[in-house]
Amino acid sequence: MLELDAPAGQQVATQSDLQHLEQRPELRFEGLDHRLQAMEHRLSATFERRISDAITSQTRTLVFSQLGALVVIAALAFGLR
Repeated sequence: MLELDAPAGQQVATQSDLQHLEQRPELRFEGLDHRLQAMEHRLSATFERRISDAITSQTRTLVFSQLGALVVIAALAFGLR
């Protein structure tokens, strides 16, 4: 069989060179994964906070309107006697 030689002035890639090239994208994807998880947590926290604020606002409105209706009904009941 013929031996393969590197062209003049160039080196042949070794097994460790190839393993290093394989690990490089994995490290980049790990960093990307961490950034995406952090973004997901921020979005989730923002969404939960806005939902909580909306529910609190609606509950407050409902309670005050019910109290107002109760006061009006009581005033009518006692006012008609």
